[in-house]
Amino acid sequence: MISEIHLNNIKIYAYHGCLPEENLTGAWYVVNLRVEVDLTQAGKTDDLQHTINYADLSEIIHRRMKQKSNLLEKVCYDILAEIKNYSDQIEGAEIQLAKLDPPMPGNIESASVKMYQKFKPKIHF
Repeated sequence: MISEIHLNNIKIYAYHGCLPEENLTGAWYVVNLRVEVDLTQAGKTDDLQHTINYADLSEIIHRRMKQKSNLLEKVCYDILAEIKNYSDQIEGAEIQLAKLDPPMPGNIESASVKMYQKFKPKIHF
């Protein structure tokens, strides 16, 4: 079965950026996560051990967002690495991290980075 878990529009205040003022004042960020996982057993059994706990994924994101970084790319990379190590059930993951109202000329709603990593090939019967 092809299946995914999504965490949508997680809004977090954090302190990322290359400019000194970004590290002092912070900004709002929006995170979207998509995790590829076979949910067949979870659907059959109604048992949490056969799925990925959404709260754990959220905790991974919140914990990493608390650590200051210059680049959104670094934050995304680190989150994907931690998700990969979280469970062998996870086949791949995609994250999009958007900084709202970035400090750039013009009226820019957000600047974002999206990364996808395949952890293992899908084998479906």
